[in-house]
This record gives sequence, C-alpha cells and structure tokens, in this order.
Amino acid sequence: MGVVQPEGNYTDKYNYKNPIAKYLVSNFLKSLEELLKKVQFSSLYEPGCGEGYISKRLSTLYPTVNILSSDLSAKVIKEAGESSSAKNLTFAVESIYNSNHPDISFDIVVACEVLEHLEEPEKALLRLIQASKKYLLLSVPREPIWRLCNIARGSYLKEFGNTPGHIQHWSKRGFCRFVERYCNIIEVKTPFPWTMILSEKREK
Repeated sequence: MGVVQPEGNYTDKYNYKNPIAKYLVSNFLKSLEELLKKVQFSSLYEPGCGEGYISKRLSTLYPTVNILSSDLSAKVIKEAGESSSAKNLTFAVESIYNSNHPDISFDIVVACEVLEHLEEPEKALLRLIQASKKYLLLSVPREPIWRLCNIARGSYLKEFGNTPGHIQHWSKRGFCRFVERYCNIIEVKTPFPWTMILSEKREK
C-alpha cells in the first residue's frame, strides 16, 4: 500500500460556528498552550500543518520563536502563506517522512491531528524525533470517543463514525504506549475528545 498523508483538514475545525464545537476546539487550544508553557524553546516545527492555523496562532504568542510549518499539499501551503504576515513563520511543502532540513533542527516538534492519517505512524514518529532537539507535542483523536461523538451528531454513519482519512485509531492508553516506545512522557492532557502528549526524546 502507498503512504497516505492528509492534505489540509477534512473539515475546518478551527472555525466551527456551532457553539459546542467552538468550545471543544477552544479547550484543545488551551491545553496545547498550557503544555507549551512547561518547556522552553526558540525554534518550533509543525509538520502536517494543513492551513497553518496552529502555527499562525503560535507565531503571535511566541513572536521571537522561529517556526517552520510544512504540509504535503502545495495548494494548502500556498494558501497558508498568503494568509500570514508573521516574520517568524515559514511555510514549506514537504513530506513528514522526508523533510528537507537537518536532524535535531528544532527545540520542539508539534504534530497535532497528523499521525491518525498515516499508514506508517511509527516511521513518522521516528522522523519527528530525529528533527527534535528535545521535545515533542503530539495529539490525536481519542477513540472510541471520537467516533461516538460523530455518530451522536449524525456524521459519517456509514463509516461507523470514522472521520474520512483517519486510518489509525488510538485510545488514550494506546497512544501513550505508542509514544512511550521512544520518548519519555512529561504530561498527558485529554481535552475532549483528544489525547495530547508532551514528551521528551530519550538520550541515545
């Protein structure tokens, strides 16, 4: 099978108009920012950035941090770059598996809503570890809660609630075990309905 990578978000979750959905996304972003406050960094890499919402938000919160955001889709990256004027933020077209920068290039790697789309998430995680000097912040949908929420709102019923493009499905415990194979977990947050992990790469 070929490698599947997402090209942007299937739905624009950062601009939901539904008040419940907006609350959930707001809580997700709050958890992300709380975890980032626990570590120090001057450079950040966000692979699979999609439309770049998180990177653009972080470029404002951390104006002195150099941020590189990448995605496989040239179209999505072009749109993300055109909508940003941040001087500390650069967008690039690249695969998460074959990025075009040296190893240990960034203090922290932030990959939110990326790994669940990949046929080879372990390969991707190892590449992200190589790119990081020290920290990784990762998030995925928390299963089976994610699919149950979709079913409750009448979405993707033929797919049993699975969002199109999601081919990996982790419970909180399962995702922690996956990350713990290669990293030391610093803290886990569970903004409903996600699992979010701040971790530190192990010394060789």
